[in-house]
Amino acid sequence: NKELATILINFGRANNDATIYAFDAFNALQCIDFQKNLLGFLNVQDACYPSPTATCDNIFSFKFWDDYHFTTHSHNVIAGKAIQSIF
Repeated sequence: NKELATILINFGRANNDATIYAFDAFNALQCIDFQKNLLGFLNVQDACYPSPTATCDNIFSFKFWDDYHFTTHSHNVIAGKAIQSIF
């Protein structure tokens, strides 16, 4: 994160006409964990679809689709937090 911050600072100095917004994705993911009931999540730890033989009946209530990817609901919350950080 320090290296990314340095890169963004240097880019901003070299491109005065650019507007750079830094977004803390980790904070947004913690928000899902801490506010899961308010946001409609029932499970923020397990994958909804952990294997090809598993079924996922209520994907909206899961944070993770599989072991690596977030659900559409999670992406929607993250995107909302990103937009809020700009305005």
